Amino acid sequence: MPDRFLRIQLRLLSLHAVCAWLLVTGAGCYSHRTYAWSPVLISGAGWTSYNGQAVWKPSPHVPELTGDVFVAINTDGHSFIQFSKTLPFLTAQVNYAHWQVNIPSQGKVYSGSGSLPSHFAWLQLPAMLRQQPLTSPWILHGVFNDWQIQNPASGESLRGYLNPQ
Repeated sequence: MPDRFLRIQLRLLSLHAVCAWLLVTGAGCYSHRTYAWSPVLISGAGWTSYNGQAVWKPSPHVPELTGDVFVAINTDGHSFIQFSKTLPFLTAQVNYAHWQVNIPSQGKVYSGSGSLPSHFAWLQLPAMLRQQPLTSPWILHGVFNDWQIQNPASGESLRGYLNPQ
């Protein structure tokens, strides 16, 4: 019982550390303009979905956070990403012109147009699944069922596996 209690405390500490990191580093990446995203209907034509697990390390000074990952990519360039631990912790959408990261637990939405930001490794998953190059400075190691995405400049990393549905 004490061992389980310690694990729960460490998970909560990890979640709080990640939230603090996002507040400090993510605040500069959002746009004041809002792009009107269409509802994501992944059962429609052109969608391919993946499920898996991931370990996210937002920076060298923040503990890792593990959870379930769902990614759906469409042939028209749209993508939807969700990272969850019981409830969604992070959702993201990407298309060829815009990106958005939503962190429901904080009521925060970060978005922009044009190039993807140099943080939020999650935004690199659609390129990886399409077998396209990641945006700089991101580096990919591995393949679908055993991959790691790293930003050597910030120390952020994301590793896991994804299986097609």
